[in-house]
Amino acid sequence: MKVRRILALANLSGPIRALYAKEAIDPDTIRALTLATKDQQAEWIALFRSETERAPMGRACKAWITGGTTITTDKALFDLATYEGRVTADLFGETGVFAEADTFWKAQTAGLATRVEAYIDAGWRNVKVLDRGKYFASWEHVKRPRTKGGSVIVEVRHDGTVTFHEGYITQAEARKQEKRTRPGSGAEAADTKPEMSGPLAQYIALHRHGAARATLLGHPGIALRLMVAHAMVGSALWNVRRHEYLARKEEIQASVEASRAAAEMRAAGDHVRSLFEAHGVASLRANGDDYHLSEVFAALLGMDDTETLSVIAFVMADTLEAGGAIVEAVAVATETDMAAYWKPEPVFLDLVRDKRAINAMVAEIASPSTAKAALTDTGKAQKDLIWNRIAGEGCEANPGWRPGWMQVPPTRLVEAAGSAPADAWARIARLFTSDDGDLSPEAQPAAAQDAA
Repeated sequence: MKVRRILALANLSGPIRALYAKEAIDPDTIRALTLATKDQQAEWIALFRSETERAPMGRACKAWITGGTTITTDKALFDLATYEGRVTADLFGETGVFAEADTFWKAQTAGLATRVEAYIDAGWRNVKVLDRGKYFASWEHVKRPRTKGGSVIVEVRHDGTVTFHEGYITQAEARKQEKRTRPGSGAEAADTKPEMSGPLAQYIALHRHGAARATLLGHPGIALRLMVAHAMVGSALWNVRRHEYLARKEEIQASVEASRAAAEMRAAGDHVRSLFEAHGVASLRANGDDYHLSEVFAALLGMDDTETLSVIAFVMADTLEAGGAIVEAVAVATETDMAAYWKPEPVFLDLVRDKRAINAMVAEIASPSTAKAALTDTGKAQKDLIWNRIAGEGCEANPGWRPGWMQVPPTRLVEAAGSAPADAWARIARLFTSDDGDLSPEAQPAAAQDAA
């Protein structure tokens, strides 16, 4: 235990260890910081030293490092030996923690699907997976064995915990069963014994499944609508999540939410909901419920191709992951006009801290000679120069200027420096360009230039 603590502390940056030695950091915070990457440690130190911002401490620090929710390895439904994501350990090394929540949930969902299939193979006719974070309301249910229609209800918590509640039906279902079996109700007593054994039911189900999906091969229009329904609602085999804004800074969140792109997405969402309302679907829920999935599928079958394609476009846009190469691929394929959706704003320049990048922007919007003359000026002075050029203070206005980061495809501002959008594009550029020479040295990843 003592050795693990020493090794964990040795992995911390010098400034953090110095603060801990001076007792400027409490034990809970230092323990949380042992989970942090080098970049996260540097960011935390910057917040600690900031006069305007506050560094997270204690439990808040651990949540900040792990993306809001700590997910420990004991929650996994999958084999940790096959897990491809990063697992970290805290100061005491007692419990592993999944460093990337998205990677964990992909593996956890696959493990959950396997468990659901096992329940179905065991003869459970209904396995319902609740929305993540939704609690199982036991008081609204009644215990029933599998032979009397009992279901398995799966509760998934945000911390990764998955609980399987076996043998339950709702109070409403229980009342219906009692009414059917009550003497003098006018209905014959229900025979609770299934007409098929478990193996026979599986035999029938698998052959019906095989016939249906083989026939589906010849109906691509229906298959397309069925795929969209699955992407929207989910199932035991499908788990598609919409993109949620998770900016750490409030000003970034506000900027994105106020953008033209966000407004167009909201309008498209309203249009899609109105299409489904016109076909009798009052609300859309990604709950994996078999009935709701069929309800959405039936509505899509009632839509013409134009309406269906508008739903497809919205669902794909709503579930497009941010921050990766696929965004750059989509922007190039659709010839996205970045200038129409984004323009320089105060929060943008406030976030630019690298003086090399600031000086490169001066060279772009003014001239290389102007940038050279301003090289020793403060970052603020050079940012003011950029704003003056955009607004036309003492010169011709240039409101259409966009830095290389916000062009399609993106380019880096500082030669050989790491640049997330430029690096992402460099990885895939040859897939979307006809000539290998189209990829300029400036667009190549820094590592590739170093190797050259």
